[in-house]
Amino acid sequence: MYYNFRELKGKNLNTWAYVDQAVKDLREQNQETALGMGNGSTVYRVSDIINQFFVQNDLKSIEDVGGNDLKSSFETYFSYGDINKENQYNTFKEQLTQDHENNIDLFADGKVQIVLGYPRMLEEINKRSLSKNFVRAAPFPTNTEKGDKYGISYSYFAINKNAKDTDFAFDLVSYLNQPSVQKEYLSKIPYYLPAQLSLMNERLNDTVKSGYNVKYSSFYNPNVELVSFDTKYQMLYDEQLVPILDNPESYGKAFDSFKRKILCLNKKTAEGTNLETPCEK
Repeated sequence: MYYNFRELKGKNLNTWAYVDQAVKDLREQNQETALGMGNGSTVYRVSDIINQFFVQNDLKSIEDVGGNDLKSSFETYFSYGDINKENQYNTFKEQLTQDHENNIDLFADGKVQIVLGYPRMLEEINKRSLSKNFVRAAPFPTNTEKGDKYGISYSYFAINKNAKDTDFAFDLVSYLNQPSVQKEYLSKIPYYLPAQLSLMNERLNDTVKSGYNVKYSSFYNPNVELVSFDTKYQMLYDEQLVPILDNPESYGKAFDSFKRKILCLNKKTAEGTNLETPCEK
């Protein structure tokens, strides 16, 4: 989570209750919108945010999403966009759409004070005009002070069981798993954490991007359990979730249809079953 230090200095943002209090305070004091979320098309990588809500409702996969858990996750998210509630993010939606902009542009302009995302979001923030002195980061809010669960994106290497040279493949993975090689990898491809736990403390103390007072440890909460959320088809999931989040009146049926399509495609490609059934219905 990134926030504007000038506007939120001294604010506790550890839990959703504290975030909601910050939303209320900014609305009452300055008629400002605190949190840059609440719809689909104007929120940067919105699926990452929704997945965090799913994980905090103890959901592990798109297969698990439905009923009250779906309602809780989506309606909490939608509440921050609702123009009749305190955050009112959707008051910006029409203009952002016309200008082909998103919540990060509003963050850079000082019109919203918090945006949610992984450390790599800083690359997008850096393309805008917000002073580096005002940018700070904090862990994703939890439901309670005692901690929660965070969804984390993992990168894997997999060896095809039909590979012609499995010995070479195993040697390559072993090479890439060496601490010295992981350090080199992280220096070339930032915004990731190492697979080697022995490198974790060193990485947490690294600055995410030069010139910013943001370290990887800024996002780290030792009281949470790190878990993954299985979307089955990441690119399709990311793309087709957006219009669902732009239509809060019909999200239930739309998500159920979307979920059936994802699971149908998964059976075809991952399991080799259900091959004759169209997945568009």
